[in-house]
Amino acid sequence: MEEILESLRRIEKRLDKLEQQSEKMSNHINFVNKTYNLVRAPLNYIKSKFDRTYTELPVIENNVEG
Repeated sequence: MEEILESLRRIEKRLDKLEQQSEKMSNHINFVNKTYNLVRAPLNYIKSKFDRTYTELPVIENNVEG
């Protein structure tokens, strides 16, 4: 019984660590998406000056939950 409880504790510690890492990754993805959305319009303007077949950069929705 003690072995099972110890195994469960190790699993819980790993799960906690994964949750923390997942939250950090979600925060980073949100930061990158927000930054991209801020610079998308200026990048589209610069791109339009060099690209004869103008296509806008895609809009990325910020829907990652953390």
